[in-house]
Amino acid sequence: MRKLFGLAAMLACFCLAFSGQSASAADEIRLRLSCPVATKGSFMGDSIELWKKLIEEKSGGRIKISLHYSGELGSEGETFDQHYKGTVPLLLTYSTTRYSEKLGLLSTPYLFDDWNDVREAFAPDGWMTEVYGKIYEEVGLKFLAPYPGGFGGVDTKGKYATNIASAREQGIKVRCAAIFPLAETMQALGYQVIPVDWNETYTAIQTGLVDGSSNNPIFWTYDTFRDLLEYFVDTSHTFSSADMTMNLDAWNKLSPEDQKIILDSALEVAAKQFEDAEKTDLHYRQLSIDHGIKYIKPTPEEIAEMKKVCQEQIWPLVEKVVGAELMALVRANSK
Repeated sequence: MRKLFGLAAMLACFCLAFSGQSASAADEIRLRLSCPVATKGSFMGDSIELWKKLIEEKSGGRIKISLHYSGELGSEGETFDQHYKGTVPLLLTYSTTRYSEKLGLLSTPYLFDDWNDVREAFAPDGWMTEVYGKIYEEVGLKFLAPYPGGFGGVDTKGKYATNIASAREQGIKVRCAAIFPLAETMQALGYQVIPVDWNETYTAIQTGLVDGSSNNPIFWTYDTFRDLLEYFVDTSHTFSSADMTMNLDAWNKLSPEDQKIILDSALEVAAKQFEDAEKTDLHYRQLSIDHGIKYIKPTPEEIAEMKKVCQEQIWPLVEKVVGAELMALVRANSK
């Protein structure tokens, strides 16, 4: 009997110890974070490392983040599918119309005039944060913060245009990403749009299939095409930005305190990127000029004409996709 009582006591102690261990483990949260367009050591790769660091520090190590870079979880689309399903709760990538065409809203031309406009729009209580929050929630995702890139222009070889009439008269052909309404915008601005995959753009410019590219910040012009292209026309008609998001089911399972940790950490990364992106834009502008690329800014009158045409021709097309309610917010806040 003494042996039986001793064995029972040992089992009870073991169960208590196991129970305590389980309670502790339950407090620990493990989340996967991916940036499917970033390699380790790139500026976006550095950003997800910072996001991980901030979350783990703010949670005292209780929330643990595993990082996944480009290609580790499949293609960009496959990674977004996993994010949508919740197996990759946290994501930093460019918005896709894969689950909602409304997410093409940021590609609407001339939403912003300058960096101050972007900062105001994407502040935690900003109008664009409200708009994107509504759109992402419809597809089961939580919009946390923007990841700004820069204003896009038109980069070409052999010829360039600073206004609609000149682009049309010269028949300038540009590669354009297959994202609504970018192609429609370039056509409204007088360009001929040629469908070319991004990884084939260099060859397309080299062989003369296209005269250049479009919608890219000057960073991409310098980094990818500096030995081919001769001109960068800073139309600033579009703004490039990625998004920091969380699967909504995963978000709702967190306590308010942990939600704040995730959100505050994302906002810190976004604040740093705002500062870095504007400096990077100016830095690569100078690098491009030093390399021999001619940086050209259209006159205020030419910009005003392009903006007017886009608002008259492209904005109604966008409204048909995103709806009158969201477009009313755009019209009320865009100058």
